[in-house]
Amino acid sequence: LRLTTTQLVLSGNLDAAHGCDRIAGVDSVRVVSIITDLGTLSGEESSASAINSYGQVVGYSTTAEDIRAFIWTKKDGMTNLGTLPSGTRSYAADINDLSQVVGASGPTRWLSHAFLWTKKGGMMDLGTLGGARSQASAINNLGTVVGSSQNVSGYWHAFLWTEKGGMVDLGTLV
Repeated sequence: LRLTTTQLVLSGNLDAAHGCDRIAGVDSVRVVSIITDLGTLSGEESSASAINSYGQVVGYSTTAEDIRAFIWTKKDGMTNLGTLPSGTRSYAADINDLSQVVGASGPTRWLSHAFLWTKKGGMMDLGTLGGARSQASAINNLGTVVGSSQNVSGYWHAFLWTEKGGMVDLGTLV
């Protein structure tokens, strides 16, 4: 897995004090791409799914045991986020600027529950809408999580989760 960073390099006199739409005296513009190999968690493959404003990356990697969610930072490299107690595999879908990670974990891909991971609290099961499965897709900087879950009838519905209100079926708000 490789992380690509693109930088714009301007050469010459960068005097823009006159309020012009262009930068006066720029001789050349060059785009530089930097590719960073994020590695794996002892397996052969990894895949990134999201990056936050601080350059922290989340996704999943193969291990000797199965597939595990990870968080990658420039300082610490790739860190295994583990699984929920009933799980043998996990994958991370998103990360916010508070380093909170969401995804899914379970004994199989087909029997997973949405999770919220924090450095302080570890991986927390967000539950379901009464069905067997759920998966978290995104998290904002307020800690609000969205995803999908099976309801009691086995149908998939969108959900919104907050720490105060728990998981709410967005299909019931119509």
